[in-house]
Amino acid sequence: MIYKVKCQAMAVVIHVPEELMSQVKELTEPYFLIEECDAESVTDDLWQISFVRDLNQELECFEKFTMETDVTKEVSYYLSRPRKTVLAWSKGMSETWIAQTILRLVRVIFRLKAMEGGELFAHGGLITIKDRGLAIIGDKRAGKTTTILSCLKKGAAYLTNDDVSFQIHGHTIKAFGWPRSISVRGDTLKNTVETDRIHEYYRNLSHPENDVIRHSNFQGSEPNGLTFFRPRELADMFRAPIQTSCELSAILFPEFAEDRQQRPTMTRLSPVDGLSLLRKNLVRNPGKYNEFLLSSFKLEDPQGTFSQYEHLFRKIPMYSLKQGFLRTSMTYDCIARFLL
Repeated sequence: MIYKVKCQAMAVVIHVPEELMSQVKELTEPYFLIEECDAESVTDDLWQISFVRDLNQELECFEKFTMETDVTKEVSYYLSRPRKTVLAWSKGMSETWIAQTILRLVRVIFRLKAMEGGELFAHGGLITIKDRGLAIIGDKRAGKTTTILSCLKKGAAYLTNDDVSFQIHGHTIKAFGWPRSISVRGDTLKNTVETDRIHEYYRNLSHPENDVIRHSNFQGSEPNGLTFFRPRELADMFRAPIQTSCELSAILFPEFAEDRQQRPTMTRLSPVDGLSLLRKNLVRNPGKYNEFLLSSFKLEDPQGTFSQYEHLFRKIPMYSLKQGFLRTSMTYDCIARFLL
């Protein structure tokens, strides 16, 4: 079957069996719209993705890339740049991992096309609090996920955890979420969710990475140290709505205090300091697992693209947030006092 996947003003074509389509839709909705289409509607400017179970077709015009991913299996990609076609193949891969592989390919092509079109990507998450868009920006272990979960628990809407992009819309900046799984550390879960509810939801999580962790030597706290959620699963756990985009109202840069009991405090940053922190967290490579596609797109240095956004970012309030890990139940109220 042939399907057209749409995101913003972009489209990608995927060729997958009908019985696999329900899994792909579950992974991409509501971020992407998927429609069945016929071969006549597939134009030469559209990228096409297929997962093949056999390699009997002619592949002389394809470049081969073999990658070790977290599937713990080799995945081979066959790329034809002139045809804008990617074939993915792996021996014995389960349908769950096939759907995950298709999602990653579609997502990275959309992200590369968006970046090629001037969209700006940053290491950060995105939520809305009473319709006000808040980007939560920072490197690993800065407290982004902890902050997001603390806010979801108090009624915030979820957009993304570590995959935020920005686009100029007139005199404002629009922020976008992307369908990417969320890895949550055990201590963060225990700090924000009742233990019985953790076990209840863990039994129903669908990301295959949880099985990889469960059967590996990885040791951690609750229940295996690291748990992967689909966006819908995370939102459902907190009974939070999912949105795909919003107008950007503020930017937050969290960090943990050495004192785990310290109450959360926020400080308004000067435009110079805020812009400097934002620059440090721009994404140069919006691809993951599929870096072989990078050379097929004309990507500008994000620092150069940032100059086109700077005058608008200067108008957006930016804050630092310092919080003790054991006091994050107070984080939402602290943020709301500044944001609302």
